[in-house]
Amino acid sequence: MSDSSEEFNKAIKQLSPEIYQNMKTAIEIGKWPDGRVATKAQKENAMRAVLAYEELHQVDPQSRVGFVNVKGSDCHEDDGSVKADNLDQPKPLKWK
Repeated sequence: MSDSSEEFNKAIKQLSPEIYQNMKTAIEIGKWPDGRVATKAQKENAMRAVLAYEELHQVDPQSRVGFVNVKGSDCHEDDGSVKADNLDQPKPLKWK
């Protein structure tokens, strides 16, 4: 393991829940809590840190960044699998 990987892992272990939430917000809306725009590099670094934090702290899948709830959708079964009739036939998007 390289020194930079060790430093990254150490930093992730020291992240507070508040900083984790601030990073999630910056990824989601593109701004930091103080209103400054997050740069592309900042969002990429924040995403890497958030994913590592979520893995380390075993955050529930529904609370993780990027989670999409497919239960109750027209094209998925309740277990999240794709309905067989939706595999080979294109369907128009329905905006609710």
